[in-house]
Amino acid sequence: HSSRLLSKAEAKSSAASHPQSKSDVFQYIRPEDSQSLPPLDLEAYAGTYFNAGYPNVTLCAPTSSSAECATILDQFALFEDVNHSRTIYMGIDSVWISHGRLYHLEDNKFRLSGSYLFLQGYGKDGSPFEVNEAENPGLTVEFVLNDAVHEDPKVMGVGLYGLVGEITMQQREGGTVEETAEVYFVKVR
Repeated sequence: HSSRLLSKAEAKSSAASHPQSKSDVFQYIRPEDSQSLPPLDLEAYAGTYFNAGYPNVTLCAPTSSSAECATILDQFALFEDVNHSRTIYMGIDSVWISHGRLYHLEDNKFRLSGSYLFLQGYGKDGSPFEVNEAENPGLTVEFVLNDAVHEDPKVMGVGLYGLVGEITMQQREGGTVEETAEVYFVKVR
């Protein structure tokens, strides 16, 4: 079959006439897990993040046990084995994406792959499927830790980069993640 990613509109219109098995969708849009390991356990990055201009973002490690993460992990489990993953899973109530995966790049930097999960299928076909948000493949996030990095490091927030598709003036001028990120979310729990 084709290796081209479907747009949301294409996926919706062809879901009933071209049903795919769970494994076809998984192989079709899922990037490979990163081979590198972040400096902190994935659970340290898990939590709820806030920015006044955006919906809250929930990040979940495969071992997260909160009720919100249990729901998000159950949703991803329809598409992959979340129990043996080195991926951070994301849930967000947004028009553009409903979920995402964070794959480790280096240090506290991750690549964000956004998607929309159709958990009840679409139209007559009730089979769950996933559509990758391919319009912006260069999204990255960088987590900010507290100053006590050597004793008890804690994640304080996360900056999002790559939304505008080019280097911003703030990024050229330099500064902290809070100052240079296109969007910065504070970890609230």
